[in-house]
Amino acid sequence: MDYTNPNLHYAYDMAQSRFFIKNEDNYINVLGHEQLRTMGKTYLLDVFLSAGNIAEPHYHSNATIFHRMNG
Repeated sequence: MDYTNPNLHYAYDMAQSRFFIKNEDNYINVLGHEQLRTMGKTYLLDVFLSAGNIAEPHYHSNATIFHRMNG
């Protein structure tokens, strides 16, 4: 991919790409190649959970993992 191409985009509003919705307080947004071509093979999940809800911790042995927790 030619990253100097002026037609490529490097920003995306993740609120426009819901991956999972339980209710208005518990949902997951996703950003990957389908949303932003310059992401390559990387996916970013933006997880919103209210008190008492959890995302079960797990990993994928063939994936690079990055965690950032806020709040």
